[in-house]
Amino acid sequence: MATFSRANFNSALYCNFRPNYTPALYDLIYRFHAGHGGKFLDVVDVGTGTGQVAEALSEKFDKVHATDRSNVVGFAFLTSRSPMWRCDH
Repeated sequence: MATFSRANFNSALYCNFRPNYTPALYDLIYRFHAGHGGKFLDVVDVGTGTGQVAEALSEKFDKVHATDRSNVVGFAFLTSRSPMWRCDH
């Protein structure tokens, strides 16, 4: 975690080389959520890191709340997106 928190950490470079999750994972999340009465209004991505999961979840949920302990990782990426994002650290 200390490396990712450094002010000079290149989060864009890290994001480009980080593997993506498969669509099957998101389908599993969506089916579970819908199967338990979920309405796809808000979702929280705790430890958002690069924001890849938050971005994917934004395709289905109305609002994504992304939080990460780091001030650097992902926040430039997330805050450049639509106003639905809320980023906290």
